[in-house]
Amino acid sequence: MLTQVTALLKSDSADLVGDLRVSLYSDSTSGPGALLTTLGTLSSAAVSTNHFAAYTFTPTHGVALAADTTYWVQIESLGASAVEWSWSQDLSGTGVTGGSNYNALFGSNANTAFAPYQMSVSVQAVPEPASAALMLGGAGLLLAARRRQG
Repeated sequence: MLTQVTALLKSDSADLVGDLRVSLYSDSTSGPGALLTTLGTLSSAAVSTNHFAAYTFTPTHGVALAADTTYWVQIESLGASAVEWSWSQDLSGTGVTGGSNYNALFGSNANTAFAPYQMSVSVQAVPEPASAALMLGGAGLLLAARRRQG
């Protein structure tokens, strides 16, 4: 369950003020596919002009994600703004090496030392139905055994 996305952002100009929207997209063969949900919005006026800082976007409801599936997080300017999304030369993170980034101007590109954008994605484990059924069955057996003893 996706519970939040945090991105490192900085604004290069306090004079350009517009909203940003952070969204989650499915994968297609060449980049982001269909919009799955909007994770949040932010006014660029609230973004630091001094340094990159962490901004967290939390969906109103957790978003169920499938295992071994690629998703795209998009930060989109809805008006004039000079907001940058920080990148790193570190390719060691899970899913970074062999992954891609997408730019509306240049399309989909393999991650290189100048492309993996900085963000953290928080998820909450949700038990599989079989695991939940096994846990409920075990609890039922414990209750039955306790009743026999008492």
